[in-house]
Amino acid sequence: AVMSLLFLASVAIVFVADSQPERREANQASLERVRSDLRALGRRDTEIPLVLQANKRDLPSAVPLTELASWIRWPHAELVPSVATTGDGVVTAIRLALSLVAPASVPYR
Repeated sequence: AVMSLLFLASVAIVFVADSQPERREANQASLERVRSDLRALGRRDTEIPLVLQANKRDLPSAVPLTELASWIRWPHAELVPSVATTGDGVVTAIRLALSLVAPASVPYR
């Protein structure tokens, strides 16, 4: 219920996906829940940009970014590699999401 309320006002989504091959189905299931919540609110994935934060890029088992992106089918998706434990890519993903929705004349820090 809380997530649904957040999606009501969302203008962009940062979706953190696990880059390990064994997490493919879990990633897809989580994203399907996002889509389901959006539909329940009368919204569509075509109206909300998504930043795919590809996490755990430091692990040897991480799949190639192109493969990970193919798991996540979203009409307007941007990809940012990340390693959450070190913070690599985390701020980049948030800034990218903001840039996709914020007018160029509105600075953010």
